[in-house]
Amino acid sequence: MINLLLYILIFLSFLIWVIYLTIVLSNYRKIPHLSIKPQKNALTHGPLISIIIPTRNESQRIEKCIQ
Repeated sequence: MINLLLYILIFLSFLIWVIYLTIVLSNYRKIPHLSIKPQKNALTHGPLISIIIPTRNESQRIEKCIQ
């Protein structure tokens, strides 16, 4: 009886892992990937990027950091 219960628990845990990995892999395929080759005019027509620099009371040193 105990052996049967253990086999059922092992099978259920294996089944849960298989379902989990299937979901993860299917979601991974949906992620858009960047192209490897850089395009012409990538700097002028590419997406804009924002950079956030958390500072506090750094008004005298922030200019050197940005440059």
